Amino acid sequence: MEAEDRISGNLAENRRLMDRILRSEKSFDIVYRPVKAAGRQAGFYFVDGMVKDEIMEKLQELFYHLKPEDLPDGTKDGQKTAKEDQESSGGGEQAPWTAIPYVEVDAADSPGELARAVLCGSVSLFVDGIREAYI
Repeated sequence: MEAEDRISGNLAENRRLMDRILRSEKSFDIVYRPVKAAGRQAGFYFVDGMVKDEIMEKLQELFYHLKPEDLPDGTKDGQKTAKEDQESSGGGEQAPWTAIPYVEVDAADSPGELARAVLCGSVSLFVDGIREAYI
């Protein structure tokens, strides 16, 4: 697959890619909400009106309070996903999505899959330095 077919570890690149796919400049309902997660730049994509305000407030509060040690460094070399890093370290580090207090959380690195999830009412979280996003 081509590099553009996957999420990179660079938040700015991912934002440009997702803005182009979601055509967020043409729709005021597509929202990108920047946050800090464990000291890193991060951001949520969601459709305004499809996600309850209480859920977004809870997620934002959670990520504002995370410490750097709460998220593993999933891309020490910029090439591994957090899941690959967890597997290569013998599974000792927790996966980043375990810090999210919701039952159904998944990691994805396909921009198309992430865009579909957002348009279907899910929230996608992108974290700088991690080559996948969380739905």
